[in-house]
Amino acid sequence: MATLLVLAFLAVAAVSDVAVRRIPNAIVLLVAATGVVRIVQLAGAVSGVASLAIGVGVLAALLAPWRLGLVGGGDAKLAAAAACAVGSSGLLPFALATALAGGALAVVIWVLAPVETRTAIAAGFLSLSRWGARSAGASRVAPLPRRVPFGAAIAAGAAYVLVGR
Repeated sequence: MATLLVLAFLAVAAVSDVAVRRIPNAIVLLVAATGVVRIVQLAGAVSGVASLAIGVGVLAALLAPWRLGLVGGGDAKLAAAAACAVGSSGLLPFALATALAGGALAVVIWVLAPVETRTAIAAGFLSLSRWGARSAGASRVAPLPRRVPFGAAIAAGAAYVLVGR
């Protein structure tokens, strides 16, 4: 039952991130709490505490990328919460599946970007920053699409582990 709840909360987080580029804190807390309950049901209280510690470790690891603007705050929190749900044995498959899903999502967003932006990216003439894209010649090109809603990739990676590898 806890696994189904975690999956449902992950789906809500993914939809929210895609729709409004925001993952509500309440959903993140529900993913973490039901994830820890799931681990306790499957492996006991000690494993539940270890699962919580893994989530804290993932959040700590993503703190620097968040501060640098490389990762959204909601994405960092959701990754930590999902790590609580997958536990120690699922952490590596979760990370790999999330990376693959994120790459696929980035390709889709790239394909949907304006032709000028795709051409400049493919040619390698862009200097990327938080504020958009500039070509090597300093002329302005079409702005990059809004950031990748990586919460959807995190949810997909966690679902892959939770449903069964």
